[in-house]
Amino acid sequence: MRPIRAFRLASLAAAAAVLAAAGACGRDPNSPAAWSSDLAAAQVRWRVAGATDYTFRLTRSCFCGNEATRPVTITVRDGLPAGIVYADFPGGSPDTTLFRQFLTMERYFSYLADVVANEPASFAARFDASLGYPIFVSVDPLAQAADEEFSVQIDLFVRGWP
Repeated sequence: MRPIRAFRLASLAAAAAVLAAAGACGRDPNSPAAWSSDLAAAQVRWRVAGATDYTFRLTRSCFCGNEATRPVTITVRDGLPAGIVYADFPGGSPDTTLFRQFLTMERYFSYLADVVANEPASFAARFDASLGYPIFVSVDPLAQAADEEFSVQIDLFVRGWP
């Protein structure tokens, strides 16, 4: 590993540790500040991991139609979307506009940052302990509205390129 890259990774790891420690001290875990802190710490873990080639299976639950809620397998190569297929029918290609915010982890993190910035009524997330990617996210954007809640689950993640 090049010395500059190793230094940058070490700096990011230290930043993640500081964020996690600061975020744990006397904060409301159900506040937008806590959600932002947890998301930022997970994103730092993701960046430190340096994954650019990976495949994951994602399932969204929402009141948004069958085509948008079928599980998809997304492949990323060199940090760019390389393919998306329906996991329940590998030969079927979904409309990528239905999944544009999930086509890479960087896009997914950006999308989640926007969601948190809009201060939803509730936000819950679990992140992979080592790589930081979101394993499960549940959001209720508006407390007084019906049928706008959604969740996203990643139940398979494979690092590398086959």
